[in-house]
Amino acid sequence: MSADRRKFLKYIGAVGVAAAAGVVGYEALLNTPGTPTTSKRTNSTTTLPPTTTTTTPTSSISGADWTPDYSEFLKWLQGVSKPYRGKTLNLSLESEPFYLGVQSRDPDFYLASGINNSYNIQPYSLQLSTVSLMVNTSAPTYDAFTVDHQDVAEFKDYILSPTDLAEKYPDLTYENLNPQDFYGLPWSVMAVYPPDKSYNYGGSSPGTVHFIPGNSPVTVQFYRNDLYQAQGLTPAKTWDDYFNNVKATNQTHPTIRYGCVDMASFSVSVVQEFLNHLKSFGGDLWSINGNQLTSLIDSDASLAALQNMVRLEPYSDTGSAFYTQDNLTSDMAFGVASNCLQFGDYAYYQDDKFRSSVVGLVDYAPVPAGPKGSFSTWSGGGLGVSKFSPNPQAAWLWLQWATSLGLQEMIALGPYHSFPSRKTVISNSLVQQAIGTTAARSLQVVEQVWNANQAVTLTTFPQWWNSLQYISYYLNNAWQGINTPQQALTGAAQRVAGLGPLTF
Repeated sequence: MSADRRKFLKYIGAVGVAAAAGVVGYEALLNTPGTPTTSKRTNSTTTLPPTTTTTTPTSSISGADWTPDYSEFLKWLQGVSKPYRGKTLNLSLESEPFYLGVQSRDPDFYLASGINNSYNIQPYSLQLSTVSLMVNTSAPTYDAFTVDHQDVAEFKDYILSPTDLAEKYPDLTYENLNPQDFYGLPWSVMAVYPPDKSYNYGGSSPGTVHFIPGNSPVTVQFYRNDLYQAQGLTPAKTWDDYFNNVKATNQTHPTIRYGCVDMASFSVSVVQEFLNHLKSFGGDLWSINGNQLTSLIDSDASLAALQNMVRLEPYSDTGSAFYTQDNLTSDMAFGVASNCLQFGDYAYYQDDKFRSSVVGLVDYAPVPAGPKGSFSTWSGGGLGVSKFSPNPQAAWLWLQWATSLGLQEMIALGPYHSFPSRKTVISNSLVQQAIGTTAARSLQVVEQVWNANQAVTLTTFPQWWNSLQYISYYLNNAWQGINTPQQALTGAAQRVAGLGPLTF
């Protein structure tokens, strides 16, 4: 074993950072292969590509657009994959821009390895059910799969750890994996459980790496730049600015009916929306002392944050109480709303001439700041090789390719412009050039968030599912006006307290 490979094993085996769990989430219906998407605004239906696709052999695939990092990886892959040519891998992925980008580059993987892949790409809840059925029945249905950050604890025992795979198959392990290249928060949330809330790479105690982060989507402001220019508005820097802009752009255009749209559904979506506000007022959902969690949901900071959030409701799409991130995407793309706080990875949809009526009209800015600053919700995922895979060696090769520096560069440069989980991607000269273009303008804002360490995320644990039901229920009630913010937070705190001690 080479010194470099030993060094990698040392790095990946000594990581003691966080992961998260839970079994509730949002559905990303837009952009879902095989799912007819119907706009309630226009009643038009568009059928997207089939849910399951298989890459077929091609005589030649040009690598003219490959970055040097990508070319280097594929050359290595070609050299080590010969024993696995002709194998077929079955892959279960969540329907999000990054994973669609992975699928779009699959011909490169096939060209280099000769391994054929069948992709089953589904909305979050369906993909979660698919993977749950697989692990509950110990079935070899999929060789590798994605997991959302709130579900790591549920599935971490059903994958083959990258640590173990690297040790078991040293000749199939790329020497430049470099786990220290990942942003601290995605790595800490996906790689090791329980969490290290410092979100710094490395942590304080040794641990086994679980899922390798795939993407780094954080929320940013989406706003109609044409309306802002017409009314002399500027992107909001504070929550009061945002509130005033929402009011100013409410029902001011023939097609726009709402000043904003929010994801306030009774699910993880309303909590993700709330997190944009919570940290900016100095709040958090939990106080963590060692292995113990204590709820902070009824703190003064939480109350100020929730009051700030619900004051937008009179100007928000009336469906927001039932909306998730897919609805935010469609509202902006169909010109129904003029503002929202949405994950930056979905910016590509706004400029898709086949699915958007506002091409070139939506622009981006950081989430508005409260008294403690500006903070954006991170909601990403990771990938792992199934414990039940009949093809672990081939699946390990695919996992390394799907999370490689080179592929993340290609996806950032491609039509999805998904923000990477690897820091080095952004320093690539080609990616830097792309960030300066109109097509990839959202990447510049997301980069600002990561450079300023302004991303926040959920902290999850074995009782997260039960806690989330109560927290999301009362936040949704506050949004709908069923409870006052104070009543909602008090109710949530009482219900969470009834769960008993909360631990990792």
